[in-house]
Amino acid sequence: ASVQRIIPDLKKLSQLSREETSVEVFKGKEGIKTVWNDILNTGKDVMWIGAEVKFEEILPEYAKRVIRACNEKGIRERAILKREEAGSVTPFRKHDYKYLPKGYKVPTFFIVYGNKAAVFVWTLPYFVVLIENKDISDTYRDYFEFMWKFARP
Repeated sequence: ASVQRIIPDLKKLSQLSREETSVEVFKGKEGIKTVWNDILNTGKDVMWIGAEVKFEEILPEYAKRVIRACNEKGIRERAILKREEAGSVTPFRKHDYKYLPKGYKVPTFFIVYGNKAAVFVWTLPYFVVLIENKDISDTYRDYFEFMWKFARP
């Protein structure tokens, strides 16, 4: 009898949509381009922490095209950079930057857009880990917002 009582609840649980998770690893300069193309295709605003200046160093012409395309699509960026990188990153037209105190290290770069989070590793061989999952992207967003409070204009 007690099993019969919980069957409706079990049925409801089984009908909840399960968040699909996709994890992909992209290598090299082409991998970096693949993820930035996805950012452009998604068209969502972005938030990021880290050494974005490396993107412009590694793929200067491609980075210019991406930034121009983001501006054309009206994509807004919020970013937290190392203080030493002030002025060395090309901002999107719609942007808001804050800086970490001098001496803080940010060896990787992560960007969050839509329900995706991408972690870029700027040492050879370059690679990007792209995770598509709402809970994970929300966690990165929460981390970004926490760091945003700590960072300074």
